[in-house]
Amino acid sequence: MRSIPLAALAAVLLASVAAAQTADAPASAASASPPVRVGSEYTPGWDMMTPAERDAFRQRMIAAPTKAECRRLRDEQLETAAKRANARGIKNVPSPRYDACE
Repeated sequence: MRSIPLAALAAVLLASVAAAQTADAPASAASASPPVRVGSEYTPGWDMMTPAERDAFRQRMIAAPTKAECRRLRDEQLETAAKRANARGIKNVPSPRYDACE
């Protein structure tokens, strides 16, 4: 008998928490900055970069104000990665799985 009121109370609490999160979502989504897309699936030659280079690239991508600047940084990284790959005897740098600038 006691489990029914407890289950009802839990359901009400869960519903109120879900409603509160849903109500806050649009406001926080509008104020949030777009995701920074860096990493092995977005950045050509990510595995050939040092941790310091990865961090510096991430910071430059965060600071890129436009898609054009993002693409310029990506293309610059692709050129650097191609040079490193060539020096290591790798003919082609694999293309990133996703476009970091979209």
